[in-house]
Amino acid sequence: MRELRISPAQFETLASGTGGPDAIAILRDGQISKHIAMTLTIMDLARESCSDVWDDLTEAFEVLLAAQRKAPEAVNRFLGLPHIGLWARRCLDRLNEDSTRAAAEVCGLGPIAAAAGIIAGLHFDLTLPLRADAVAFPTLGVAHLPGEGPARITHDESGVRMSRGGLSVSVPSGAPGWHGALMLRAGEGDNAIAVEIVDLERSDSDETATLDAATLAAWRELFREAWDLLVRDHPEWVTDLRVGLSAINATSTAAAICCVNWDDVRLVDAIF
Repeated sequence: MRELRISPAQFETLASGTGGPDAIAILRDGQISKHIAMTLTIMDLARESCSDVWDDLTEAFEVLLAAQRKAPEAVNRFLGLPHIGLWARRCLDRLNEDSTRAAAEVCGLGPIAAAAGIIAGLHFDLTLPLRADAVAFPTLGVAHLPGEGPARITHDESGVRMSRGGLSVSVPSGAPGWHGALMLRAGEGDNAIAVEIVDLERSDSDETATLDAATLAAWRELFREAWDLLVRDHPEWVTDLRVGLSAINATSTAAAICCVNWDDVRLVDAIF
């Protein structure tokens, strides 16, 4: 991994609340590097403490590496997501505390690798040890497939399918058994942005963030209004946000989007 440095001038602009796209990109690349280093550490520690799932882990890790080689920019941005970092943090905590719980946690690498492979357009065939009847694929959604034992996910010329026992579901799709990730979109052309709604308080579950239809519609309208305001009145922030904004947190204890009247500007409390 290459060395990343923030210049004194960039540090000053970051401290002032802006930063510019170059400085934001360095922070983003730092987060990506941290998550990659954490994943490598997980693999190193799991070799001995999670030997019963080691074959599944190495299979997933090979898919992740192949996806990164095929589409490095897209997959690296994916690996920088906050929920990838939280998964890695949980894994390291479990590996240092309880090997029984660690095995279940580290198997989350399978859905992460599968999502990276789909993003990269990589063909693969991967086993997914499931803890429940659902499996969440970051940025894509959740596949519900009841049954027992592991599932298999395959990406080939005909598309992506996940199977378990005699059941299967297309991934991603609008078919029964699939629930797409909740997204916020705004702008167009060079000003377009799309971010995922995530629930970091329940990120250890096999579900995506859930909002009722009315709340989701209100959030989307608010996000569009806020983004249009930034494009019109604060274009210098738009580039920074497009570089660094990847997800917005939906929590039960704190509003994910905080509307505050401050000089007639609506601010979005977001996760970078």
